[in-house]
Amino acid sequence: MAHSDATRSFAGKLAVVTGGGSGMGRELVRQLTARGCSVAACDWHADTAAAAS
Repeated sequence: MAHSDATRSFAGKLAVVTGGGSGMGRELVRQLTARGCSVAACDWHADTAAAAS
């Protein structure tokens, strides 16, 4: 059964998001974690990356 992008589950997956502390990277972290993905958010500013994940 095919999943639409809005309902796809990423449970059990791991993503590394560069620029995950702000902007589009932060939103990607938010969307992936909402779908069950484990995320390593990387950013120049460690405090903002930590807050995103």
